Amino acid sequence: MPTAADVFGWLNLSPAVGGVEYQAMGRVLDAQRGWWADHVIPLPVTATAAQIATDDLAFIIACARLYQRTTSPNGTINLGEFGGLRVTSFDVDVERLLAGRVVVAFS
Repeated sequence: MPTAADVFGWLNLSPAVGGVEYQAMGRVLDAQRGWWADHVIPLPVTATAAQIATDDLAFIIACARLYQRTTSPNGTINLGEFGGLRVTSFDVDVERLLAGRVVVAFS
């Protein structure tokens, strides 16, 4: 399973290990693991290295996106004179990487 260092590497960030950023990323990883367990159909025991790598990449991208939401907690990004931009609830790249493996629960 990917680590905080993997996600920070994807974001091209180098925060101090054990610092506030790492603590925040720990919470993001925990939340994402919980969502993953509830909504993503597990890979079979016979999964190939490529399938595992794809799954790990999807997880890293999802964590990076959730971590970056600290700059847009209400789901919008302020673009100044150009107005605001709504941030979608799910990353298209993650959705594509997990195609056929996400279970959506309707209530």
